[in-house]
Amino acid sequence: MCGLAGLLLARPDQPHEALLARARAMAQGLAARGPDQEGTWADAHAGVALAFRRLAVLDLSSAGSQPMHSASRRYVLVFNGEIYDAEARRAELEAQGRAPAWRGHADTEVLLAAIEAWGLETTLERCDGMFALALWDTLERTLTLARDRLGEKPLYYGWCAGAFVFGSQIAPLRGLPGFDTRLSRAALASLLLRGWVAAPQAIYACLKKLPAGSLLRVSASTGADARPQAWWSLAEEVGRASAVRSRWTDEAATDALGEALRASVRARVHADVPVGLLLSGGVDSSSVAACLPEGADVRIFTAGFEEQAQDESGQAVEVARQLGLEASVLRVAAADALALVPRLPTLWDEPFADSSQIPTALICALARREVTVVLTGDGGDELFGGYAWHRAARSLLWWWRQRWADARNPLAGSASAAERVQRNVHAVWRERVLAWDPLQGGPALEPGLRLPDGLSRGRRLQALDAATYLPDDLLVKVDRAAMGVGLEPRAPFLARDLVRLAWSLPDRQLVRGGRGKHVLRTFLRKRLPERLVERPKQGFSIPLDAWLRGPLAGWAGALLEPSRLRAQGVLAPEVVGRAWDAHRAGRAGLGRRLWSVLMLQAWLDAPSGPGARPEVAP
Repeated sequence: MCGLAGLLLARPDQPHEALLARARAMAQGLAARGPDQEGTWADAHAGVALAFRRLAVLDLSSAGSQPMHSASRRYVLVFNGEIYDAEARRAELEAQGRAPAWRGHADTEVLLAAIEAWGLETTLERCDGMFALALWDTLERTLTLARDRLGEKPLYYGWCAGAFVFGSQIAPLRGLPGFDTRLSRAALASLLLRGWVAAPQAIYACLKKLPAGSLLRVSASTGADARPQAWWSLAEEVGRASAVRSRWTDEAATDALGEALRASVRARVHADVPVGLLLSGGVDSSSVAACLPEGADVRIFTAGFEEQAQDESGQAVEVARQLGLEASVLRVAAADALALVPRLPTLWDEPFADSSQIPTALICALARREVTVVLTGDGGDELFGGYAWHRAARSLLWWWRQRWADARNPLAGSASAAERVQRNVHAVWRERVLAWDPLQGGPALEPGLRLPDGLSRGRRLQALDAATYLPDDLLVKVDRAAMGVGLEPRAPFLARDLVRLAWSLPDRQLVRGGRGKHVLRTFLRKRLPERLVERPKQGFSIPLDAWLRGPLAGWAGALLEPSRLRAQGVLAPEVVGRAWDAHRAGRAGLGRRLWSVLMLQAWLDAPSGPGARPEVAP
């Protein structure tokens, strides 16, 4: 797990040392992601430079250092992530007689050898992993960026002052000469309405995020005309899985889930550094704990909060005890959380407004004192129907409400049944994620995922969450919180085979009796008492409304000062002011809306931001 950055000049007109200096400057912007090693490489003749910061997890020797050259020297790679089945791919290459003389046992070396043998796209399809990578082909003089299936690892790119630039985060790119600091109006709308900047947008108009499951090939000749293309598609995965969806019995589904999850956990505890598990006591992280290999040296951490409503530590400790494990309770004090708030813009480096970022960052910092890798339960809700709206969308009451809405719509009769289902699902999605519009005339936002016919409304909502909320909110939250302290997060639920299995299960295995994640709960009941499996979902939250009226009120009030908003010219002061006044007067539920604005305002003030008078691109 690491950080990468680089550039490709439109016209190679800089000497080698100048390119290396730019690469070293970019590497410094990624120091937190990779505290163990810095590496740079440049080819002045081609106008390309690569920068890398390493967090050593597998093969701690110099054999795992990057940028890494392939055995033939044709390819140069910087790679952020892990290939969990690298040993299987290594054995496959050896059996085919296509393996090089191995220098070590790093997964990066295996990945490069596979690319030489099979090509990049075939290699990505064969591998189970999380990654963002940049591959320079010295023969074709082509740079290729690629990102993992579900977007666990970030990758930004764009054209800036005559160069194609890219990086794991914005920080190493923001300092490049001639960087365009104009803000993206679409990104601002996404942040303020959803709480996150949805791919492919980035907060700066000159940048984009590479979508999950995509690659992008760039050369000096393609220039700005290069467009991402999908090497993996969630919609296609869902469509393929539907062909076997009716075959699963309850027993077979539970057994298959257990086998796939155990295999995923076994692969993800493999490391040459200490490994931990973030255990909340909920169904997802408890299932991961239940699948730990016997005798594995994995340290269990749970967060304990002073506020009783947020404290799940007792539940988590009991889950660990029932599984024969010992959990360490990492106590998070309110004072620690409040002290972190002013540092959030620097830690995330693109404005981000999921307030659970605060406890996530604190627990990651505490866990980093003892381990370098942590397992998480991310993805369980999206794959197995865990959210309340996934269950509600499958109810008869919800169905009849949508039929009634269609009947009142004079245009409904002109739409096909599939179009009406798609429209109704998107309406529910918008109602769930869109909070308000403090931008004056901000762009409309719609999820762009086109799903196959025949899916239930609940399954469609799951797919929309897997394509948007998961990569752009949850995985961003965990990546920045963990990598900001040099900690590698791994999500067993996002294993390739487990994702395929989840989408192949019929709806009755997901939601039954008004409860989500039925198959996961059935599996977990074999290891835990009913009372520990069926507790209500609590989440990982802070008392945001109370804090904004109390200890954070002064900080928030200064950021929301009407004269300040008016001078910036980005937000509508009247809209923000009404919400702030209503919140202070005791109206509930406004904390989320205000947090988006506050995170934007704090980011504008940060040293890495565009300054107090930002310009928004047309």
